[in-house]
Amino acid sequence: MSVTELIHNFYEEETVLLLDIFARPSWLTALQRSIRWEVQELQSQRQLATSQSDINRLEGLIHQLVEETAEKDRKYQDLQKQYFAREQRLRTSLGRPRSRVAGSVSLAERENLLKKVIALKKERDDLYERLKHSENERTNVQSQLARQNDLFERTSAITKLVERYGFDRKLDGEFFQWRPLVAKSGAPDYKLQLQLSQQKEKIEYLEGLTRRQERQIAKMEEENVDLTEAMKEKEAAWKNYAKRSPAKPKVLNTETTGVQTHLPETSSGDDLQQTRCLLNKVRSQIVQLKAEHVIELAKLNAKERSPPPQMPKSPSAAPRNDAEILYRLSDLEANLCSQVEANSNKLEAALGEITRLRARSNQDEKAVVMACVSDLKADLQNRDEQIQKLVSTVKESKDQATSAMEECTGLRKELEKKRVEVQKAQKELQKQMQAQSATREQTSEAVEQLSKKVKSLTSQLEKKNEIHQRLNSRISEVESANSKLLAELQTKKVSTVDKAFVSQLTERIRKLELENAKLRAPASAQVAGSTHNFRADAATGEAQQGSEEDLKLVLKQLKLAQRERDAARKQLLKTDANLKRTEKHNRLLLNRLRLQPGEGSYLRSWARSTPNRTTNTSAKELAPIQLRQELNVAREDNAKLKIRNAKLEASVARLEEQLQQLKMTRPYGPSLDKVDTAAKGKQPSGTTGKTAAELEVVIIKMKSILDRTLGENARLKRLLTHTTNRASLQSLQSENRRLRERLEQAEDATGAALAEHQIESDRSLAHLTSEYDKLRAQLLKVFLLKRAYDKWSFGSGV
Repeated sequence: MSVTELIHNFYEEETVLLLDIFARPSWLTALQRSIRWEVQELQSQRQLATSQSDINRLEGLIHQLVEETAEKDRKYQDLQKQYFAREQRLRTSLGRPRSRVAGSVSLAERENLLKKVIALKKERDDLYERLKHSENERTNVQSQLARQNDLFERTSAITKLVERYGFDRKLDGEFFQWRPLVAKSGAPDYKLQLQLSQQKEKIEYLEGLTRRQERQIAKMEEENVDLTEAMKEKEAAWKNYAKRSPAKPKVLNTETTGVQTHLPETSSGDDLQQTRCLLNKVRSQIVQLKAEHVIELAKLNAKERSPPPQMPKSPSAAPRNDAEILYRLSDLEANLCSQVEANSNKLEAALGEITRLRARSNQDEKAVVMACVSDLKADLQNRDEQIQKLVSTVKESKDQATSAMEECTGLRKELEKKRVEVQKAQKELQKQMQAQSATREQTSEAVEQLSKKVKSLTSQLEKKNEIHQRLNSRISEVESANSKLLAELQTKKVSTVDKAFVSQLTERIRKLELENAKLRAPASAQVAGSTHNFRADAATGEAQQGSEEDLKLVLKQLKLAQRERDAARKQLLKTDANLKRTEKHNRLLLNRLRLQPGEGSYLRSWARSTPNRTTNTSAKELAPIQLRQELNVAREDNAKLKIRNAKLEASVARLEEQLQQLKMTRPYGPSLDKVDTAAKGKQPSGTTGKTAAELEVVIIKMKSILDRTLGENARLKRLLTHTTNRASLQSLQSENRRLRERLEQAEDATGAALAEHQIESDRSLAHLTSEYDKLRAQLLKVFLLKRAYDKWSFGSGV
């Protein structure tokens, strides 16, 4: 049975027993004994389970320790290999440049470099050792934490069980006499928490140390990489130098002694001593690490062998069960100690193998160092021979350099001459530009005068338009008064009409018809003259209808004439706008001609602001050829405008002739006022032979005829007011013609000036390009000679 099942059964039995206890107080002693035995059995089972889990956990930890030690040994071997490889590279890189840079690098610099490299090696070794020490400390702390966590779990499990079976139950203290003993034996929680916090702080501190050491190692490695790169660059430079000056094998072995005296005699011996010192230090540090590791293992074994905190026995517990548990625990601890000792023996054997391998590697390093020393001596002898050969080549290169310098002085003199010629050409160009600017100023003055005249003409037009608007306002006032009178006439209804009143109306209609006939006479000259003789009878209705039709035709003609005149006025306004646009365009052209060649930004802004342009043009595209094209386009536009103007003038003349035919006199106003007053003053008297309905129909017809005639008179009067602007139109047309002639003259002058400027600029450009090509070829020659001289001087060491 598992522990949980036992606890569940115990709960059930306890409930039954409690019920029986409260029912039967005589069973108290038997119940007390049974509870004690069951609790003891449960404690023993729990302790056995925890001890078995502890044994399994310790076995797992031992296995993990063995694996971690193996991995660390592998990493350590890899690091040793990398260290030996880097040390070998450094030695080779230090040995080769020492033989190659014997003549160029001073002894003090070489010694300083060697000291820096040795110091860097020492710092790197120290950092590696610190890292290892910190890792060991961290592993120790982690193992201690694991042990303390196990102990804490054990004690917490025991205390929970005791609390569950003792504290939570509200029974008397007589039943559980062992309760205070268990409570006292429980491990205090605050001590474990303090130990845990201290261990955590130690771990954080060690991690911080490891991070700092890693940063320092990274910095040292970066410095080492920089030194190796500098040495590689020097090696490459010496290789190039050796390629330029090939060595001759059969030269002066006897003269090498004089050069070797400058080199340090004991440099290789010092290096060997320094490397030996470093190796001894490393060995001593490894021995210290081994000793520390053995001490730590011993401490761990002692801690593991120390018995765990035991629970105090209850007074009534059975001694046999406790003895068996203790015996088993002692056996388990003995097994654990034996396993730990076996693992420690394995670790000591591994450390012995590591020392043996390190001894072998030290022997190999000594052999490599001796081989490097022999190679360095051979390289030094070869370099001495090469230096003597280079001295002879330097003398020859000096002679070549003197000849090259003489050639350079001659070329500089030629360059100065060419510069003087270029300055003369620039002065000529400035003179030409000044002349062009003078011509541009003249053309700009002419354009400004034209613009002033156009402004004066536009002001006159505005004044005439204001006068025309005033006349239109007066006509509108008169029409409003007429409309009021007509409204009054329509509102008045006549029930009984006098014969005299009807005769007055007929007379008034006759007079109005006569006036209409006079107005219509010049327009209807081709029509028969039946309208000159009006009759007062009812038979004159047909003649009146014919006159009405003629009037309608005349009105249609007048409307058409008005529309044509409005269209002509609009076209005139368009022509004025086109003229203003062309003048503005010409002004911009003149401003652009004034600009100097270097003002490209202003040209770009002008190209964006022109109205007739859809794409942005660069300063290079604004050439005189394009200006000519624009002038040609402007001329074509002006020709089209002239044709359109001529058509408009013909239409205006035709309209004026029609207006002269439709001239009229002043409208008949006083008679109308007299009739109205008579109609208002006289009262109806008597009756006629017609009925009231018939008379009303006759009056309505006469009113309609009156309205029609008054409207025709108002329209004719309006047409008369429009004819007053003829003189102003003629003056404006004449001014327009004169301005166009002056514009054409200015365009011809600007075109000729632009053509001359284009020819001169093409010539100057061709001359300057040829001169530029010559100077560029000479500069290239000088540059090549200078480069060859620099190479020769660098190779010879001058």
